[in-house]
Amino acid sequence: MEPAIAQGLGYLRRRQAADGHFDTFYSPSKKPFRAQAPYQTTFLPSLILQALGRVEGASAVRGGLAKWLLAQHGPAWSFNYWAAGAPERAATTYPDDLDDTFCALGGLYLHDPKLIDAAALGKIVRLLLATESKVGGPYRTWLVGPEAAKHWRDVDVAVNANVAYFLRLAASPLPNLTHYMEQAVQRQRYASPYYPSAYPIMYYLARAYRGPAQPKLAAQILALKTPAGHWGSPLQTALMLSALHELGDTEPQPQAMSYILRAQQADGSWPAEPFWLEVRGTYSGSPELSTALILEALSAEVRAGVPAPASGADAHGDALCASIITQANQAAAALPLALRSLAVPTFRRMVAGDHNREIMLLAHFFAQSLRGPSAPSAGVLQHLGLANLYGWTAYTIYDDILDDGGDVRLLSLANTTLRWSLHEFQLAVPDAAFQGVVARTFTAIDAANAWEMLHCRFGVSGGDVSVGSLPHYGNLGKLAERSLGHALAPLGVLAARGTPPESPPAQLLLRALKHYLIARQLGDDMRDWEPDLRAGQCSFVVAMLLRQLGVQPGVHSLRTLIPAMQAEARRRTLHDVGQQVLQHIALAQANLQKSKLVVDGSPVGRLLDDLHSATNLTLREHAEAKVFLRAYNS
Repeated sequence: MEPAIAQGLGYLRRRQAADGHFDTFYSPSKKPFRAQAPYQTTFLPSLILQALGRVEGASAVRGGLAKWLLAQHGPAWSFNYWAAGAPERAATTYPDDLDDTFCALGGLYLHDPKLIDAAALGKIVRLLLATESKVGGPYRTWLVGPEAAKHWRDVDVAVNANVAYFLRLAASPLPNLTHYMEQAVQRQRYASPYYPSAYPIMYYLARAYRGPAQPKLAAQILALKTPAGHWGSPLQTALMLSALHELGDTEPQPQAMSYILRAQQADGSWPAEPFWLEVRGTYSGSPELSTALILEALSAEVRAGVPAPASGADAHGDALCASIITQANQAAAALPLALRSLAVPTFRRMVAGDHNREIMLLAHFFAQSLRGPSAPSAGVLQHLGLANLYGWTAYTIYDDILDDGGDVRLLSLANTTLRWSLHEFQLAVPDAAFQGVVARTFTAIDAANAWEMLHCRFGVSGGDVSVGSLPHYGNLGKLAERSLGHALAPLGVLAARGTPPESPPAQLLLRALKHYLIARQLGDDMRDWEPDLRAGQCSFVVAMLLRQLGVQPGVHSLRTLIPAMQAEARRRTLHDVGQQVLQHIALAQANLQKSKLVVDGSPVGRLLDDLHSATNLTLREHAEAKVFLRAYNS
């Protein structure tokens, strides 16, 4: 696939105009696509920029595209279908619209997030408010006034998916927009007056939607596959492959890939196919657009060829990760059909979500970090990695169900993987002292979940929240206990090389890990406090905001409560919580250093450094929010 990608990029470089844009073509017929009259739109260059956003080697093409697109937006940061200066802009006048605007914004953000600064985001939010069909979405397509004709005031699933995709990249999804997309998936509503088939719409939804209907969308995509193993055309096949990767389904599709590779032309391109509909009743696309979208799919396949993003030169880690995934898949394949059908896609999602491989390779990273020799055997590291993967899977399912957002059908799988996790810990280090720690840790996790269910839940109904007594988190130890299973793999590594869990170095390590887990949970609570409250979950940050506002027990309208909490969060709360995160990172670093277990610059130390950098970035973003608000209010 790498030569095909290189040839495709070469074709795009040759076809790109000197100013950075790519021409659009239309065809009077759907099949075959007979390219007519090149013209300039903002839409096709935006789609190409998005498609190339994660294609290695495409930076030069993207740079020219981004520079050209930045010159196309208006003062309100909206985009028109026609390029500035295109003769059609005067002859066939369209208002600016959200489809062109948010495809352009998504492409620019993928290329360089700094291109969409806080001032731009302030204006972009105003565009959304001006086009709301309901508060929080979905949104109308065209930027027109309330007196405009009905056909200019439509609400379209493809357009809203493109809005949601940008929000997923640059901010956070809106619950109403997520619900709107979820309903489209549940009812298989994949029709739009702007697109000739369901394929672009399903592709858009797969990029934008994150929720319980993702497996259903993946199943619908797979059901469209032809008996030959592809989706009927090279472009449609590429769109569906990219969609499956977005949905976490990385199962190889060799027939589809062979079909795409055979269709590549001698010049490195793939033929033009209809992608969207013109109002004049023609079909639009180009060989360059087909090529870019196919390169996106090929690049996703190349990335999926490695079990998880490689750490650089860690060949042992790569091999261990591959072995853990193979073992987990073999265990899933041996289950009875009902459980197997749940386990296989769940493991895929867990592996796809383990971006830095911290779940599967934590024991390996810690072993690499230790001073001196006596690293555990590969077998011990594999058992600890499997135990971590199985335990993480179980508690992720439990957590989702407890939060009322999970699939209860997965409960049996959670029970199975939890048993597997305990078994793998027993195989890894049969030492009685370590097994005692494992048993106490699992009890602590269950107790933390029980405490949260008793003390950290509010009733939510009809836009109101019933605030009860606010929980007291004390020294924040409970924030670590829910994820305390993360500490078992490093303690297992120590026990395997003869350092018992009750020894001073092991206890200092445990303290460091607890502070690290507290810092991580605080970071999550900072990011998710609003959806937590809407779901009736009183996280540490939610409780802190309610206390600072003096909110009394009783029924409160979310419509009035959330803006007050947002203002308080911006004013001081999130800054204060960010400082607490940094304090716990510092305590983790101090305890780790005092233990004298790990070398400087170790992989475990880098986990703390990465969290420290992410927290500082969050604090800078909150400072930039003041710039955003000034632009929004101007």
